Amino acid sequence: MVDPYTGFRTPIPRNKVLFTGGSCTRDTLIADAGGELVTTLAWPFQEVVWVGMLMSTLGAGLQSLAGAPRLLAAIGREGLIPEFRAFAPAEGEEPRLAVAFCATLSLGAVMLGDLNAVAPFITMWFLTCYGEMGEGKQKTKANAGLSS
Repeated sequence: MVDPYTGFRTPIPRNKVLFTGGSCTRDTLIADAGGELVTTLAWPFQEVVWVGMLMSTLGAGLQSLAGAPRLLAAIGREGLIPEFRAFAPAEGEEPRLAVAFCATLSLGAVMLGDLNAVAPFITMWFLTCYGEMGEGKQKTKANAGLSS
């Protein structure tokens, strides 16, 4: 099935780059590392953009805090990484142990005080988890005699 919105998704970011880049000089774009130019061009009141960025960041953090334990529990339930079987909840139960583990990791990362040092680790963690889930799906299909 073709997504009816596909034709709208590509032009919007492309036009944003073209209009932002075309509205000022190259030196101004290079010097603007903090995004001040975009906030000035996007909205007359800078605070609206900052509130939007804050809400977006908080939403992404809450999504990760809710999604990561379920991903960890799914990896344990499927047995993709045998050491993670302890995080698999019983049928119909919430993954409480996985939530506690992820909350502890998150709290530890915040207590380090340098989230930029933690970001590459978190990115590789999610990429590895999703890669393992994809590999497990392929193995399940192969065992059932199905093609991709």
